[in-house]
Amino acid sequence: MFAMNHIQIERHRVVYTSLVFLLLGGAASQRNGGRRPQRHNGSPSGASVCRTQPCQETAKKYLEMINPSANPCNDFYEYACGKWITATEIPDNETSVSPFDELDKKNKLIAQDILSRTPDGMFSAEMKAKLIYTQCKNEEETENLRAKPVLDMLAEYMGGWPLLEKDRWDSSNFDLFDILNKLAFIGIQPFFQLTVFNDVQNPLQNLIYLYSPTTFATVDFLMDETMGSVYNQSYKDFLTKVTSLLLADIGSPDDAVASDLDDIFQTEAFIGMAKFTAVEQKSDKKFLNKITLSELSTNPFRSAVLTNITGYIKTIFQAAGQGVFEDSIVVVPDLQFWDKLDAKLLELEELGEEGKRRMANYIGWQMIKGYAAYLSYDYRRADAEYSQKVTGTAEIYMASVGERCLQIITGFMPLALGAVYVRDVVPPDLKEKATMMIDDIRQGFLELLNQADWMDQATRERADQKLSTIIDMVAYPDIFVSNISAVNDEYEDISLGATFVESVNQLMNYTFTGDLKRLGDPNIRGDPVVNTGDITVVDASYNPIANLMRIPVGILQLPFFNAGSPQYLNYGGIGFVIGHETTHGFDDMGSLYDDQGFRKSWWTNETYDTYQKRVDGIINQYNAYITPYGKINGKLTSGENVADNGGLRAAYKGYKRYRERIGQPEPVLPGLEKFTPEQLFFISSANIWCYKGRPEVARSELLTEVHSPKKFRVNGVVSNMPEFAQAFNCPKNSKMNPNRKYVVW
Repeated sequence: MFAMNHIQIERHRVVYTSLVFLLLGGAASQRNGGRRPQRHNGSPSGASVCRTQPCQETAKKYLEMINPSANPCNDFYEYACGKWITATEIPDNETSVSPFDELDKKNKLIAQDILSRTPDGMFSAEMKAKLIYTQCKNEEETENLRAKPVLDMLAEYMGGWPLLEKDRWDSSNFDLFDILNKLAFIGIQPFFQLTVFNDVQNPLQNLIYLYSPTTFATVDFLMDETMGSVYNQSYKDFLTKVTSLLLADIGSPDDAVASDLDDIFQTEAFIGMAKFTAVEQKSDKKFLNKITLSELSTNPFRSAVLTNITGYIKTIFQAAGQGVFEDSIVVVPDLQFWDKLDAKLLELEELGEEGKRRMANYIGWQMIKGYAAYLSYDYRRADAEYSQKVTGTAEIYMASVGERCLQIITGFMPLALGAVYVRDVVPPDLKEKATMMIDDIRQGFLELLNQADWMDQATRERADQKLSTIIDMVAYPDIFVSNISAVNDEYEDISLGATFVESVNQLMNYTFTGDLKRLGDPNIRGDPVVNTGDITVVDASYNPIANLMRIPVGILQLPFFNAGSPQYLNYGGIGFVIGHETTHGFDDMGSLYDDQGFRKSWWTNETYDTYQKRVDGIINQYNAYITPYGKINGKLTSGENVADNGGLRAAYKGYKRYRERIGQPEPVLPGLEKFTPEQLFFISSANIWCYKGRPEVARSELLTEVHSPKKFRVNGVVSNMPEFAQAFNCPKNSKMNPNRKYVVW
């Protein structure tokens, strides 16, 4: 993934926008022995100056970013972003600011606008999406209903929430097996999760997966002295606040619930502690833990539910209309989790009626938490207060009704939104223009393969084959223009409820049932329906089990791409993205998959051993970086670091190919005439990472984020590139031109 960060309160994803930067330096710093970038009198290439309004606006943004007093050979990130960082304040209710953030906000506003329109001739999936969006925006109904939707569900599925019902709750009607089966179809899987996904060893087929559930914090947070206490107390406060609101809504006093609340918290913390660490979660070896349904039935579990786990699986698939058989394969990624969960469930079962009550309290809370975002304002505010505490914002961030409702559509009906977005917003020639750079950058990466003298010829040929076989999904799939019936067919089975929450239940049911029905279907590599997702997102991705790269239309804008900008900016921006995602096919995980996405070795043993040593060099490089909030985990971030390093190299070589092909200098931007195209390429690649975030976010990322902090996504890469040192005339052994350089590709 190319994304900025992925902050783990599961729902939080930080995404971004704006370009900007630079000027030139003055006298050399005697303290660090570096030199300023070489100055040129007039345009260094003799190129003309672009003075159109778009060029002037772009140049202005660049000039607002650079810190001219910084030395690019000492700290390139500070040079490219320092002026902007100093001048920028984080809004009190936000966790960070960056170019990604603003582009994301822009895209969301556009999406909200088009979902609010009801033109003639809407296609059927569009009508459904817009009706659900309209239901969601009916704030009067939401406020009038308050928590009634979730209270009704608690009554339907469990005879109420024991914590609220107190002595009125009847444990004799509590059937854990039946409850778990039914709740799965509305998105609630409190103790473990069941889904269907590709077989990593044969991605043309699908398998059943059983894995640990989502919890309020991962083991990394829970074990961290600083963040653990923050998350624990914040979550306890959230649990207490929501429970108080529910008790007030039903007119019940909020006394005598502290013990129940503590038990709910302790149960969820126990489950969180039983899960993988972030580094363990990153490994795909866990997907090789396979067992047949028949073999699973002989498991050594002792709790009633897990002893009958095969019955649970059969019942759920039967309810979805999909058959399973004794030889059906089940993938169990986190083996150590199940023994711990079994012990906890057995402990509760042995408590009899009290154990049933405690299990029902825990399950009920998972239902309430899962639906809190769809309830009245005070419930949503409690959720926002929790987020504020763990992210460190000075004020609470309450998403607008349009933003909240957009999340429903992007989450459940992204193809419908995407097709409307392409029809109403996207220029018809954007896809073609954005695709033009890919061949140059792929050829650039091919040069890197050919220069890797540590590879044997057979491995190099297979790497070349994999590179040439990558499927590129750029901007949007053609079905959005030429086959809208495929989009309609995807959402044909969705029916709307009388209220918004009823419609959410229908969407949950549709999604879960559809996932289960995939078990009997073959996978088609590059299937646009399966692989497209939300095209408005400011991100890009590479999927190793399909050998497929996604560059959605949401990121094909400034600061990444502008068809009217000089290409040195585009190759440094979206070109870096393309190179990054391409390199993921050859990083420490992508290297395990062949050209068709099968997880199998295509390396000779000797070459792979050498490859691993080079990856270890990158791990060691980033392990040595220290931030004000702790050290970078080079092993956790290794895949993204390899992709950053190889990606920028490939993009630079791709740009050089473009320059040779056009055979003439490109226009320069006004005020930036002193810079060479090569310097502006690197500045463009750095500016997309200009960022200012809160300490709490920085600490969280160091624990679980697979991307390195932004400063080191810039400095860590350019310090490994002789081309950068040459472009900025950096002396040997300066910080951005060390004698020891780490290179995989």
